[in-house]
Amino acid sequence: MEDSAQTALASDYDGTLQRWHPYPHILPEDVAAIRAFRAAGFRFGICTGRCLSELKRELPPAIEPDFLIVSSGAWILGADGTTLRETVIPNAAAQEILDFLRDRAIVAFQAAGVLWTARDQAPAHWRRIASAADIPENTIHAISAEFPDLETAHTFAAEISARFGAVVTPFQNITILDIAPAACSKGAAVTFVKQHLGITRMGGIGDSFNDIPLLQASDVAFTFPASPPAVRACADRLVASVAEAIALLAPPAP
Repeated sequence: MEDSAQTALASDYDGTLQRWHPYPHILPEDVAAIRAFRAAGFRFGICTGRCLSELKRELPPAIEPDFLIVSSGAWILGADGTTLRETVIPNAAAQEILDFLRDRAIVAFQAAGVLWTARDQAPAHWRRIASAADIPENTIHAISAEFPDLETAHTFAAEISARFGAVVTPFQNITILDIAPAACSKGAAVTFVKQHLGITRMGGIGDSFNDIPLLQASDVAFTFPASPPAVRACADRLVASVAEAIALLAPPAP
């Protein structure tokens, strides 16, 4: 019989574990299912485009992940917060992207686990900068760019790939582009975690376009009936919740 520690679930956060409607919340049944899953020896991790501090601001203490994949795979951490792998965008390249997107998108840098922005109006906990040169070198994990609509985000994803594809890869999450270092994706990160932690059966669940690499790299892929068709096409099962995915991935013993 396969050791339970060799089975894991990697869950996207926004729109998957955290629901947006009618307000941001996590289903109590998902929290209970994750706790029971881990108590049985299985492993649970979060795989998100968010930076570390933004995730920690909202993640309930009751959920204690065995691994964290943040910034679209640019930073991977173990259960104790130890860095398992880290990839960065050079500051000069980040400035070129900022110049290209200036006045076209709301841009923030994910660096050293927090958000930095050159915008005058931004949440109080974001750090203000004049340029990417103000961010410490070798700490930029990703760039977030928010556009007015899905179609504009899609257009700029293609333009960023064409202009900066040797340095970064953009992943679309509805109207937001998560721009990660070129070698990074949620899928590459999940593959690394599998190898590093000795996991033989990895489940993955996500809801949007940027989760496609996660689903493709998972042994069992889950998404929701309301997910975009391109996302549903990458899933093995459609589910209503993370709890349902856990029940299918690791059915309770008879």
